[in-house]
Amino acid sequence: QSFDDARLGLRWVRPSGGIATVAVFANKRTAIGNSTAFNSARTVETLARQNRSPAASTGLTLQWTQMAFSTHELSVGADLTSATGKLSEDHTFTGVEPTRQRNVGGSQQIGGVFVQDAADLGHGVRLVASARADVVSSQHGRRTELTLPSRAVRFDSAFADRQTSRLTYSLGLRWQQSEWLGLRVSGYEAFRTPSLFEMYQPLYSSRGSVTESNPQLNAERLRGAVFGAGVTLGRAFVGRVTTYLTRVDSPIMDVTLGVAG
Repeated sequence: QSFDDARLGLRWVRPSGGIATVAVFANKRTAIGNSTAFNSARTVETLARQNRSPAASTGLTLQWTQMAFSTHELSVGADLTSATGKLSEDHTFTGVEPTRQRNVGGSQQIGGVFVQDAADLGHGVRLVASARADVVSSQHGRRTELTLPSRAVRFDSAFADRQTSRLTYSLGLRWQQSEWLGLRVSGYEAFRTPSLFEMYQPLYSSRGSVTESNPQLNAERLRGAVFGAGVTLGRAFVGRVTTYLTRVDSPIMDVTLGVAG
């Protein structure tokens, strides 16, 4: 496996106190793998699959932070990431020569904007609230199966492009009730969009099981709440207790649908 990565960040502090941040990245990865199978006596090893999976991604983040009304630290920003991935897998070997080839690929772009306010409300109370809107676009999903060495097309499946949007939030409150006791509570929502791997690439094991991809997967959605307290006794002891509750809707998982026989 090879991995190349480049990153660059710039930070500009204005005389007014505003801070502008720009960050970009780009990376490229290529993985090559072999899968083998053994006979029942485990005395003979044969080649089952050979695959090569190049992938690349780029991203940009912009953020502006500014104090306002002396007690509010406001931040606004946007980010954009783009990823592409492919898999070329040779399989069904006769000796050392493959007789089939599977090619899978697709691309995905995620763009979002966000705003956050971190405010000191007085009397030891600090509030942090944020909201974010994202658009996810999955495109150019395709799977082909070829016969080798003729490269005749056995099947060619193109998946429909999909675009979804999500609005998420977080809200946290901290109250320093006294010099020795602090209380905190927060609630939040997040999501995870299905990866190109989960939507387009099936998995085949040497034992014959198939984990099929699903181009119609929806994003996982998480909602949670956190409650906590902190105790400070002098300079030698700091204790914290935290309890939390989370719920995931539409989890992405492997499901057994049937047994071929």
